[in-house]
Amino acid sequence: MTPTDLLAELKRRGITLRPEGADAIRYTAPRGAMTDELREAIRAHKHELLRLLAPGEFRRTEDPPLLPSPNVTFALSLQADGRCFLCGGSRWWLSRYGVLICAQCHPPTVPELVARYLNRKEAVELERTRTEYKSA
Repeated sequence: MTPTDLLAELKRRGITLRPEGADAIRYTAPRGAMTDELREAIRAHKHELLRLLAPGEFRRTEDPPLLPSPNVTFALSLQADGRCFLCGGSRWWLSRYGVLICAQCHPPTVPELVARYLNRKEAVELERTRTEYKSA
């Protein structure tokens, strides 16, 4: 089981992990959800899990280019000023599948889904580019 598979299984069971310090992981789980097998898998993948759980670790070293594409789906909460109308946040993430999502309302649970993070200015520019591409 890979660390990503492990995180998905833990999420499916309602178990959440959180880093504690530089080398410890704590979890919260419904009664009976955590098994000895899962505990052992967490121990075996501890360092990879700590890296995956660390904030800001998921930004890729090279951002994929943001090309105009009719396949990009935008969060309905994106306002003209680049803020989310639900939470007022201004940080977005673009999924590998072309979906723009508010990072505060919907933080990514699987790091591999993040193509790149965007600030509000980049999100508005991407929306403008997509709209121009669609109308052409």
